[in-house]
Amino acid sequence: VDLIFCVFSTFLMLGRSTSSSLETGTGENLDLSTLSQEELDLFYSKQEPVSLEDSYFWKLGKYREFDVDPSTIEKDCEIKHVHLSKGTTQMCDSMTVSFSISKTCKTDKTDILLGYSTIKDELFDESDGVSKIIDVGNSFEESEKPTSASSILRKSYSFKRGGEQFKHMPAYESHLIYHVPLQNLKCSQDYFYQITVKPKEQKNPLFEEISKIYSRRQLASSDQTTTPVFSFNTSNSGETGTKFAIVADLGQTKNSTLTMLNIYKEVVSFDPSYGGKPVSLALCAGDMSYADSNQTRWDTWFTIMEPLLSILPLQVAVGNHEGECDDEKQYYLEPYESRFLMPNPKPSILLQESKCSEKLPIIHYDYGNSFYAFTDGLTRVIAVNSYTPTNESSTQYKWLKSELETIDRSVTPWVLVMAHNPIYNTFHAHQNEPYTNHMQENFEPLFIKHRVNVVIAGHTHGYSRSHNVAYGKLSDTAPIYITVGEGGNRELHCKKYLNEIPEEWVATRDKTEYGYGSIEFLDETTAHWKWNHNVDDGIESIFTDQAIIKNQYFV
Repeated sequence: VDLIFCVFSTFLMLGRSTSSSLETGTGENLDLSTLSQEELDLFYSKQEPVSLEDSYFWKLGKYREFDVDPSTIEKDCEIKHVHLSKGTTQMCDSMTVSFSISKTCKTDKTDILLGYSTIKDELFDESDGVSKIIDVGNSFEESEKPTSASSILRKSYSFKRGGEQFKHMPAYESHLIYHVPLQNLKCSQDYFYQITVKPKEQKNPLFEEISKIYSRRQLASSDQTTTPVFSFNTSNSGETGTKFAIVADLGQTKNSTLTMLNIYKEVVSFDPSYGGKPVSLALCAGDMSYADSNQTRWDTWFTIMEPLLSILPLQVAVGNHEGECDDEKQYYLEPYESRFLMPNPKPSILLQESKCSEKLPIIHYDYGNSFYAFTDGLTRVIAVNSYTPTNESSTQYKWLKSELETIDRSVTPWVLVMAHNPIYNTFHAHQNEPYTNHMQENFEPLFIKHRVNVVIAGHTHGYSRSHNVAYGKLSDTAPIYITVGEGGNRELHCKKYLNEIPEEWVATRDKTEYGYGSIEFLDETTAHWKWNHNVDDGIESIFTDQAIIKNQYFV
C-alpha cells in the first residue's frame, strides 16, 4: 500500500510540475522530449527574448532610440528590421534590401525612397551620376515572388494560434514587409544606402517650381523618417575566393547576440593590409528566431540582429522552428516565406496537406525560400530543405540533381551545401529522424558523385567536423560534414554524445561552446575552415578548431 501511495503521489507531483512549467515557461524539471508539438509550442511561446539592454550590441550603441524605448516613437512610418540578402540575379551584381513599416503608416500618402551610392554623402541626389533612388512605395508588387529580377515586393501576413492555452498570444498582423532588389551593381565594391519615408510631393505648379530648385535630399520635414546610412560590400565576380560566416540555431539570447557581435566585428574590422578576405555573407542553417508561433519574436529578432544584418547579407535555410502553422488558415511556413527573400527566380509552391496539430510533417514546399542556389566568388552555395520531400521523384531532388550536374567546376570549383538536419550526427539528440534519414538516403549519393566539398547543418546543438566521409567510411573524394548548432539558442547544448568514443569519421566535436564558423576559399584548390568560440566577456572570439580543406574535385 505504501509503495502504491508513493508511486501515485509521485505521478501527481510530476503532473503538477509539467503543467506548472508549461504555464510559466520555466522548463523546471521538464523533459521537453516528452512533450507533444502543441505542448512544445506553448512552452516556447512563453520564453522571453533577450532585452536590447542585455544584448552585446547594446554596448556599441548600435540600436536606435525607438528600438530601445518604444514610447519614443512619434511617427507611424518608422522603418524597422532592415536586413540584406543576396540579390535575385544569384551573382555579385545585385543585393536585396528588406525592411518593415507599420500598417498605420499611410503609404498612399507617403513616398518610400531608397537611395544607394558608392559615395556616402548625398544619397538622395542623383545629379552626381552615381547615386540611385528607388521609389519603393509606387512600384511594388503584392505577389509571392518577383516577376523579374528588378521587381519590388511588398508582403504582409496574419497569424493566429487557437485554443485556450494560447490565449496569451493575440492574433497577429505583420508590418508591411518590403523586399527591394538593387540591380546592376559593381562587384567588389562598397555601397552606402539609406531608406526614408516622407509625405508625397504635392502636385501643384508652385511645388514643381520649388522642386526644380531644391533636391530631394533638401526636402526634409518634421514628418520624415529616415534610417541611418548603412553600407555593404559586393563580392567578387569569381576571379578570387570569398569568405563566409556560418552559424545555425541562433535564437535571441545573450549568447546568440555575442555570436552575431563577433561576426559583426570580423566584418567591420577587416583590414586588407593584413591579408585574407572580408566576410562577404553569413549563412544560417535554420532555426533563426525561435519564434515558435509567437510572431512578435520575429519582430524582436530582426530588431536585435539589425546591426549585423543591415551590413552583411544573410542566407537562410528552413529549420524545424520555422515550421509555424496558422490555426485559422491551417497554413504552414508563411512567416518564413514572407520575411525573407532568397535568390530564387522561381516562386514558392506550398501545398497545405497537413493540420497544425500534427508534429512538423513533411511539407510540400518547393522553390521560393525553400531551396535555392547562388554563386559567390569561386563557390556555388546550395540551400536545401530537410522538411520537404527528397525522394527521387520529388521536385527538390530533381532540382538538386540538375543543379549539381550543370555547375562548371572549372569556373566555380567549390560547392557548399546548407541544410538544417545533419546526415552525419555524433550527438545523442535528433538521431534517426525520418526527414534526415530520407535526405541521407537520397542526397548523399548525389553529394558523393558530384564531389560536393562541404555540407553545413545545425539542428543538434553542438559543433562537429567530419573527415571526408562516404556512406560512413573515409574517402578522400567525399564531402566534409560540419554541424554548427552552437549559435546560442535558449535550448542550450546537447547533453551527450551518441557514443563516448567518437565515430571513425569524426575529426572533432564539442558540446560546451557557443560560436560560429568561417570558411575562406583561398583559391580553386584550398579553403581554410575555422570554428570561432565566443569568449564570455564579449571582447573577442578565439578559434578552437581549424582545418585546411583540399578541393575533393581535383583529387
